[in-house]
Amino acid sequence: MAPPTVAKMLRTLQSYVPILKPAKEQLQITMRRIRRQPHEPDFLMLPRLGLGPAPLCLDIGTNYGQSIDSMTLMLPDVRIVAFEPNPGLAARVRGRFAGRSSLTLHQVALGEEDGEMVLHVPVYRGYEYDGLASLDRASAAGWLGPETVYGFDPRRLEIREMKVQIRRLDDFALKPAFVKIDVQGAELGVLRGGRHTLETARPIVMAEAVDEDSPVMRFMSELGYERFVKVGDRLTRQADYGENVFLVPSEARLDASVADRAAA
Repeated sequence: MAPPTVAKMLRTLQSYVPILKPAKEQLQITMRRIRRQPHEPDFLMLPRLGLGPAPLCLDIGTNYGQSIDSMTLMLPDVRIVAFEPNPGLAARVRGRFAGRSSLTLHQVALGEEDGEMVLHVPVYRGYEYDGLASLDRASAAGWLGPETVYGFDPRRLEIREMKVQIRRLDDFALKPAFVKIDVQGAELGVLRGGRHTLETARPIVMAEAVDEDSPVMRFMSELGYERFVKVGDRLTRQADYGENVFLVPSEARLDASVADRAAA
């Protein structure tokens, strides 16, 4: 991951020159494939989690397909079901992965109940930060600021709204081995709407920034899940940092070389 100052400079540049966005994304995709590196180091753990042959993995919050690339790189025989409510992003993903029979994409958001909600997409100086879109307006609006963009001008920030369909994960009757969730603050609704799936399939779940005392962790603990973060090349309970957390069923048999299950 780039140092924060470099990331902030790149973010500022793309905010001022939005036309650079497609070129930047394509360059990132090409370089990851050449280097055979996933877009986030946490995905390096996938081959070591005992997911089985041709595992079914869910990509909840697909964006432009970064996780699809990483899952396929780490697990060549993977089957993926993806969920992306933004129609523009969904169309781009369909185009990028056209003809890939191992991928199914649903243009919906996942939540606690079926219905319709508003997706909030932050736009700064014409640059659409679609990766920060959220069903929660405060989450969508709160990430961009002086700490993340040089010379930030709040008058140039707008929040675009679009209505999207909401479905429950349980509606799809899937039996995943692994679930990745990146939904900018709406994780609890996704998990509640997938309670039956979690109880029966018992997948390993990877999600962003789930604290030990968070509502998400309390819900998952009730279902018999434990919280881990990747430190070096292992998962451990004895750390409280990491870009993502791994939520692992207590009965999952992870080798001691993969996970430290000592109490935090």
